[in-house]
Amino acid sequence: MELITSIIYIWFLPFIVHISSTSAESACNSTLTAEQGEITSPNYPEPYPPDLECTIDIMVNEGFKIELTFEDFRIEPPDGNRCYDKLQILDVIANTTEELCGYSIPANYISESNHVQLTLITDHEIHKPGYKAQYNSIEPVSEVYTTQNVTTAVPAGKEQPEQVRDDGNMNRGIPWYYVFFGVAGFLAVLAVVSMIVLYFWLEAKRNKNKVRLVAHYNTRSRYDP
Repeated sequence: MELITSIIYIWFLPFIVHISSTSAESACNSTLTAEQGEITSPNYPEPYPPDLECTIDIMVNEGFKIELTFEDFRIEPPDGNRCYDKLQILDVIANTTEELCGYSIPANYISESNHVQLTLITDHEIHKPGYKAQYNSIEPVSEVYTTQNVTTAVPAGKEQPEQVRDDGNMNRGIPWYYVFFGVAGFLAVLAVVSMIVLYFWLEAKRNKNKVRLVAHYNTRSRYDP
């Protein structure tokens, strides 16, 4: 019985491998249009298949961006500066590409457009578990407004709130040199005004003394023989 089972297994093994490979590839070459979701390499967390070129498209609403957050990342490490197995992230509209491999979890990726392609390329040697990531559709931020110490991010294309825009000159206080020159100017004006008042007061006092002297002289002249 075991001999018959072995013969049947060996006979159907090529068909089993072909069906498994076809299933893995059918999970690729797909397009995701939901606002958020989870993506993994084929067979994750088991090793990915050899000689694979697996592409997953992510397309969200126009005007939005795509953020990728990797939770697991294990792809054959590079040999020198070359990645034999690699994950390519292509921003289709911006036409920018990143290539990732190794065991370090990449930083969050944020696209420039609403269409991203992830392509896992593998050779016939050394197969690892691959990757697991979450993607989210996010609104791009165009302006930041601050009112009463509350910062509000305003999505691109939307009207700004009715708060006063903080363009860098609010809540910073008065520069020190404004205060210095203001105080110095005030003291200078005060000194000039004080000198003018003192001058007229001295003049008035001197004129008053002159009047007293004249009156005293006239009085003495009247009574002198």
